[in-house]
Amino acid sequence: MPSTSYPAVDEEALLGQLLVKHGLITHDQLVEALRVMGARRAAKLGDVLIELGYVQPVQQARRPAFDDLPCPFGKFELREHLGRGGMGRVYRAWQNDLRRTVAVKLVEVSRGESTRGLTDRERLDLLTEARAAGRLAHPNIVQVYEVGRIDGEDYISLEYVDGVSLSEYLAFVWLTPAYGRRFVRRRMRSLLMHLSELGAALEYAHSVGVMHRDIKPANILARFDDAVVEEQAPPEIKRLKLADFGLAIDLDQESVVGEERQIIGTPGYMSPEQARGKGSRWMPASDIFSLGVVAYELLTGVSPFMRETNDASLAAVREEMPKPPSKRNPDLDSRIDAIVLGCLGKDPWDRFPRASSLVEAIVAYLQGEPAAAQAPRRIARRSAGDDDAGVFAHRARARRESGDLGGALSDYTRVLDARPDDVEARVGRGLVLFALGDALGAVEDWTRAVDLDADAPDPYVYRALALRSLHCDAEAAVDYESALIVAPSDWARRKSVAKAMEKLKCRR
Repeated sequence: MPSTSYPAVDEEALLGQLLVKHGLITHDQLVEALRVMGARRAAKLGDVLIELGYVQPVQQARRPAFDDLPCPFGKFELREHLGRGGMGRVYRAWQNDLRRTVAVKLVEVSRGESTRGLTDRERLDLLTEARAAGRLAHPNIVQVYEVGRIDGEDYISLEYVDGVSLSEYLAFVWLTPAYGRRFVRRRMRSLLMHLSELGAALEYAHSVGVMHRDIKPANILARFDDAVVEEQAPPEIKRLKLADFGLAIDLDQESVVGEERQIIGTPGYMSPEQARGKGSRWMPASDIFSLGVVAYELLTGVSPFMRETNDASLAAVREEMPKPPSKRNPDLDSRIDAIVLGCLGKDPWDRFPRASSLVEAIVAYLQGEPAAAQAPRRIARRSAGDDDAGVFAHRARARRESGDLGGALSDYTRVLDARPDDVEARVGRGLVLFALGDALGAVEDWTRAVDLDADAPDPYVYRALALRSLHCDAEAAVDYESALIVAPSDWARRKSVAKAMEKLKCRR
């Protein structure tokens, strides 16, 4: 486990937070048990919970697989079980060939008490996402090294961070009576700087077309500064790092809810558009919303949308506006309210337009420039007329051509909000979605483009490419033939389509 250690009483509080999180006790029961512990001083939380009748004694918890550590695993030696992450078991490991310490995640699908390996489609999805995340190199993002399979076990090799998750750290801080608000008051500037660094990491990732899609305290790792030690105070955070970047695919029941259409993310932290099931329409603003929820919890100790059930949490995300953070923590002021709530608009256009805008607002606050830290104003949409949509369309093309896929996706979506029948914007957004790995979303846009203009060949060709990537070869062949029919004199296109159709025949 990481080297950071907490006093025994704080370990008890952390245990209580985990019991509440997994629904084994209620928050009120935890508060009552901690009150009893405080009166008795030497009491253990488990003993008090049993005495109060809130839990039943059990013999022994199940131990994770690979009990006999260290043990070999291909080119790795698994040395320490770090816990269960969003998609499987995580180990500290030694990579023999490169002689370095890494984190190895053994990927599996959890369904209740049982687990299973990945299907071929899930493995392909994981590889696609990991390749995108592997391009990211930023001090506040956990580096993805490789994805592979050893002895039938799918794994991801990652940068090892010697620290704890932000969820563990927040439980330690806010469930310890001596800390909480006092901790925020004393370290306000450093906490805001860490939030701005996470915002900068998001801006960097979005600029190269990678979105996280599941930002939450459990997916943020905290590394501590051993040189800064205060008595009766939590460890000083040296750096926060976003983990599992872009890997929120349909593998884990805890992070995926909904039946008719997949909802990817974690209830209570996902954006309203994610909670509505619009999975093919992620935008940078979706990640900004989730980071705003994390900021709210970091500064107040309260997760603003977390409820007793997933459905209730999703409803809160979609429909409820949280209290200003200063109402939860009086040490905060209205300028911080503006920054945090500026991330939490129900509509993406009611949030900071980019992560860099959030960073600028935080820096302005720290430099004493309150006017620059105002919440974002709503961006005019359809009511503004076609002129604004034309500006966004021009910028969307420029961003797509320069490789700023996140910005292009946001701009194309604004155009289509104002002009839903804009064929060029439909085609352009489809290209961006396909480049981001969302082939289904691209097919949806190109299908709409075909419906709007059946005589344009490009949507057929692009849709065929996406269908091929989804192994829908018969449908792709039909689209290629349609492209030839609507553009019989375009010899360059006929040649490229003929080559594509020949590849389809070979694949069959």
